[in-house]
Amino acid sequence: MAFALEFTFVNSGLEELFWRVYLYRELGGSKSLNGTISNGDLSTLLHNAPSNNTYGGDSIKTASGDRSDLGSNNSDLESGLLSSGKSSSTRTCEWPPIPAAELPKVLNSCYYASYHVVVMLCFVPWYLAMAGFCGLVVLGRILVHCRDSAEFGLIAGWGIHAGLDGAFCLIMAQLYLKFMR
Repeated sequence: MAFALEFTFVNSGLEELFWRVYLYRELGGSKSLNGTISNGDLSTLLHNAPSNNTYGGDSIKTASGDRSDLGSNNSDLESGLLSSGKSSSTRTCEWPPIPAAELPKVLNSCYYASYHVVVMLCFVPWYLAMAGFCGLVVLGRILVHCRDSAEFGLIAGWGIHAGLDGAFCLIMAQLYLKFMR
């Protein structure tokens, strides 16, 4: 009983602080606890991002030396990564396909889901674990939305997380009582 209470309330609170405050800030989507939002720099994560984004090309230029001329002596790949506008080639896909403001939120949700999928693989077949991964990505994104929202905040995300952890404890208790006794 004590484990279920700790898992429901303490663990969910610690996970929210880690996933939605600390790691989210480290990924570049920081929002201070007083409610002001500041955009972070993702240049350490995305070294090949185009320079017209807030996290990109200048760090590439400085890391690889000043490339003032992107003429014929550079490869097409390098020119496409370092150019600030759209290239005249036939490329139709820009990287990353996710808007810059959304990227830390999606990365945070994917990290959150991957952290849990390891445990799911111990209990369910791989295809159910992958479905669970997708569901946890969506849940993680919802919890990030709660954290960023003025109406909900971190406490609402913690409440949702605690409710789901509590439901998981009840399901596990029912399975234990049914199959282990």
